[in-house]
Amino acid sequence: MALKFKIHPLFLLFGIYFAFTGKVFSFIIYTLSALLHELGHYVASEKRGYALNKIVLMPYGALLYGNATELTFKDELKVSLAGPLVNLLVAVFFTALWWVFPVTYALTDEIVFANFALFIINLLPCYPLDGGRFLLASLALFLPRKIAKKIVKEKEYDLGVAFDGDGDRIQLIYKNRRRKMLWI
Repeated sequence: MALKFKIHPLFLLFGIYFAFTGKVFSFIIYTLSALLHELGHYVASEKRGYALNKIVLMPYGALLYGNATELTFKDELKVSLAGPLVNLLVAVFFTALWWVFPVTYALTDEIVFANFALFIINLLPCYPLDGGRFLLASLALFLPRKIAKKIVKEKEYDLGVAFDGDGDRIQLIYKNRRRKMLWI
């Protein structure tokens, strides 16, 4: 089945914002990195015979849509890891390129950062991120899916990620039962 692309209107506004702030290169890098991430999921799902065939660019990233209701847990494990692994491979490739051609560092450092960031953030065990999907599928191999969902979605400690104003520092936030925020 053919892969379709859709652009959310807010994504365009986000692009205009980056254009006015002079960060078009960053916008393009993060957009392409997110697309490569979703293409990783697409290839993994197609290889296993599933119809995930629509990528939507959103202001916060990209999403892959399709009929995933019949994914087996083992296939869901593989599909959920495919996107982050693509980002890891891209980051490692460009990092290795620095050793061979050091002059490329100035042109590719943001590509490496963007792909490592997407790799790490997507592996956080927070549903619906890939790490949360992986955790859910892993638990569902041994527990009934309903109990696995409860563990993943309603766990006692929710893990969140917050960025400072420039997005150059990541802080982990843990929320306890009383929903008090603890910054680390």
